[in-house]
Amino acid sequence: MSDGITGWVSERTVVSFDGTSIACRETGAGPVMMLANGLGGTWTAWRHLIEFFRDRFHVISWDYRGTYRSGLSAPPARYDMEAHVRDALAVADAFGVDRAVWIGWSMGVQLDFEIVARAPERVLGLVAINGAYGRPFETALGGRYARYAIPAIGRWIRAMPGPFSALLRLGSDWEWVLDVLIAAGLVGRTLDRPVFRDLARDFANLDLAAYFSTLLALGEHDAEHALAAVRCPFLVVAGDRDPMTPRALSEEMVRRVPGAELLIVRGGTHYVPVEFPEMVNLRIERFLREHGLLPEAVPGAGGGAAAPAARG
Repeated sequence: MSDGITGWVSERTVVSFDGTSIACRETGAGPVMMLANGLGGTWTAWRHLIEFFRDRFHVISWDYRGTYRSGLSAPPARYDMEAHVRDALAVADAFGVDRAVWIGWSMGVQLDFEIVARAPERVLGLVAINGAYGRPFETALGGRYARYAIPAIGRWIRAMPGPFSALLRLGSDWEWVLDVLIAAGLVGRTLDRPVFRDLARDFANLDLAAYFSTLLALGEHDAEHALAAVRCPFLVVAGDRDPMTPRALSEEMVRRVPGAELLIVRGGTHYVPVEFPEMVNLRIERFLREHGLLPEAVPGAGGGAAAPAARG
């Protein structure tokens, strides 16, 4: 798996509550920043953010159960949000993390809301990128048909993943696939193509039965109850052309959490961290600075051969 991130990166495996192996990566030194992926995302997708912050933060992320380097769920198979949340807490505990800045992207936003709801003392600050608080399929792609179509397609592929896996492996090397996605408005023209290519190649090798099990569970998850639990500094990052998480949903989320802040990225879709990385990183940096959460740079943490990672 290529991630394009230079310098010191450490990998380890954490055994979660039910025996499932969760693959983790860490880099940098300082206070902890926990990165919760979008579904189908991995360390690679955070490339720009990691490079920007790892001289000031100990950055930790993990692959969701059933994806990339993590193992399939131990039997009986569990891919519900509760299992993913317990995995996240198992990772934090394994690294000795008591408190951290939590940043979530898409599915990671729902996961982070659940962390806030059950362990608010562990969340110093929260950043929600391209994510919803309610049931995601009810607002994705206009909501009217997606709430039925996405689960139906997901169940179909989960039942017979083989042909679709073969198609993904074939299409992941086609540059024109990205052009089609751009033309359809699903991704922006400023997307970092090397990041997309790396992700596409890795995604093509996923276990689709496990992936769609998580997707279907995500579609039923509702984190609205967690909004009332958010008492830490909170930043929402949204794209004004995001077909999966409409701008209005992000604006509503900010209205419902006192003191919440909002960045709307013009031209951004569901992938603003790799479409407008500089804008997103600078806004997160400002947010952290204004709330006293931005430390000074740690010498050698940005790319040393064996930078020691401080615990939060």
